[in-house]
Amino acid sequence: AMIAGFAAHGLGIEALELFKMMQESGFVPNAVTFLCALRACSCIEALEEGMFLHDQINRLGLQSDEVVGSALIDMYAKCSLLLDAKSVFDKLLVRDIVSWSSITTGYVDSGQSEEALKCLQHMEEDGAQTNVSMYVCILKLYGIIGDLQKGQLLHSDIIGRGDEINQQVATALIGMYANCGSLVEARKIFNKVTEPDLVMWNTLIRGYAEQGLIDEALKYFRKMKDEEVCPNTITYICILKACGIVGSLEIGEDIDAEVRNQGLLQKDVILGTAFVD
Repeated sequence: AMIAGFAAHGLGIEALELFKMMQESGFVPNAVTFLCALRACSCIEALEEGMFLHDQINRLGLQSDEVVGSALIDMYAKCSLLLDAKSVFDKLLVRDIVSWSSITTGYVDSGQSEEALKCLQHMEEDGAQTNVSMYVCILKLYGIIGDLQKGQLLHSDIIGRGDEINQQVATALIGMYANCGSLVEARKIFNKVTEPDLVMWNTLIRGYAEQGLIDEALKYFRKMKDEEVCPNTITYICILKACGIVGSLEIGEDIDAEVRNQGLLQKDVILGTAFVD
């Protein structure tokens, strides 16, 4: 429970320290323990520790466990070792939607769209039922390849099944429509959310900025601040890009002051580059 708690809050180093302490105290990990420890490795991209866990899993004969297998796939994918992730996936005796989601998300996040599309085809042939994580993954994929038609069909499918459109799915839909240039649809979904989180605001603002709709990007940036949602470096980078396009020096200077007050400029090279630009 302690390891799971630290891992769930992104404190991977502390979670792995607890895992080590547990073993030193004489306890043998089970499938659930390895699942939590592998999640800790995933959140901090601790490849060496993850490979050590993989060796232990093999020695204990847990390599074919579908839950542990999915966690291994996710760990290797997060560390950009897709061949190792695929090797684990291929050895699973049972492939559920979690393992399909882990391998497909790995391909999407690494920019291997063709492999991701193949995974979707095989998953459908396998008869796996889609879950929220898979919806998010597929919508992100359709946004990357700019397939608006398939994105719209999936959106209709989600509504038709009566599945809940939670914050994750709503953000993925906004991102898909924005990347495909359909900002009207993106805004419709955004406006239906009662309390949009920072990721959702960033997704919409970035969509407007990347499509050259600078006034709308700045409008939603101001609206976000009016709603007392604090921008992060991603927000600032998007808005600085918009300011550069339209030559809005005044807004850029205001952001400069904000960023310096928060001490962000020294910590993020990409943000600094956006200011230079």
